[in-house]
Amino acid sequence: METLIPILAAHTGATRMRGRFSPITSPFDVEAMRVFSFDLTTMLSSMLATGQQEFTPELWWAEDKAWVLWTDYDLMGTRVFGSDDLIDALGGSPDIETLDWRRVRLRPPSPPRPPSRMEMRFQELLAEQEAAKAQKQEAGGQDSTEG
Repeated sequence: METLIPILAAHTGATRMRGRFSPITSPFDVEAMRVFSFDLTTMLSSMLATGQQEFTPELWWAEDKAWVLWTDYDLMGTRVFGSDDLIDALGGSPDIETLDWRRVRLRPPSPPRPPSRMEMRFQELLAEQEAAKAQKQEAGGQDSTEG
C-alpha cells in the first residue's frame, strides 16, 4: 500500500476518500457497511495503526471518482479501476505486481450466416415494391411532360 498510495494521489484532484469495510462477521452488520470519509495520505497510519482493522477498506474511492479500489483480503489482491494513465502508472511501477484484465477474444468471430428463406423472400418483396414505386414515378413524370 505504501507504493500504491502516492500513485493514486497523483491521479486524483481530491484529498478525501470514501470507503467501507467488508462485513466479515455478518452480512447484516450495518455498522460495517457504513461508508466513511478519510484522508488518503494518512489512511494507513490513522486506520490501520489503531489495531481495530488488520486490512484496508474493501471498497474505497476518491471523492472526485477518478478511481476506485476493491480489495479482497481473502484473495490477497486489489483491483484498481481508473483512467488509462493510472493503470499505466501502476503497471510501470517496479514495486507493484499487476495483471492486465483487458478483454481478450478467445476465438475469431463466426462468419455471417446465410439469410433464411423468409429473409430472402422479404428482400424480394422490398425490391418488387421499390421497382413498382419507381415505375409509377416514371410514368407520372412522362405524363406531365407530354401535356
